[in-house]
Amino acid sequence: MDNAIEVAKQAAVQWGYLAAGFGAGLVILGAAFGIGKL
Repeated sequence: MDNAIEVAKQAAVQWGYLAAGFGAGLVILGAAFGIGKL
């Protein structure tokens, strides 16, 4: 059972990084478009 818990933890961490990266990308894109419109 410990192995399944470790796999779940690693998956959660990977999804966390993915979500954080996606959020940062959206912020950067939003800023770039905002600057472009000025």
